Amino acid sequence: MAVRDRATAPALADRAAFRRYGVIVGIEFGTAALGATILASLGQAAFIPVWVCAVVGVHFVPLAPVLLLSVSGRARAAPGG
Repeated sequence: MAVRDRATAPALADRAAFRRYGVIVGIEFGTAALGATILASLGQAAFIPVWVCAVVGVHFVPLAPVLLLSVSGRARAAPGG
């Protein structure tokens, strides 16, 4: 579960936070593309969606503080776990 304090200004109103957001998302896209390219070149294209989902899931860990979210350990656990 993610919780945000709505009494504060929007997270990305801060110029530095917006820059960090852009860097994290840029790394996410680059990592997803590089991994997909490697998997395709190795003949393992069936695993590209798995790779992309993993990258998207993991990118929320460094993104949470930028968006002023408090992410509980339960949110990072497997569903139903």
